[in-house]
Amino acid sequence: TFMASAGLRVLVFAKQKMSSDVDLFIVGAHDAVKETITMTGFQYSCIMLDEYDASVIEA
Repeated sequence: TFMASAGLRVLVFAKQKMSSDVDLFIVGAHDAVKETITMTGFQYSCIMLDEYDASVIEA
């Protein structure tokens, strides 16, 4: 499993279109996807969780 540049572009585009008070969550990403997100610095633009946790997401 991996994330191609097209997938990363979709995330960047979505984040750009959201208002600044909206958080983007990535839940349950495979290690290869996490690595791509980290290598590009996008981890500073989203919240990455290993599993869905309503107390974190809905806080």
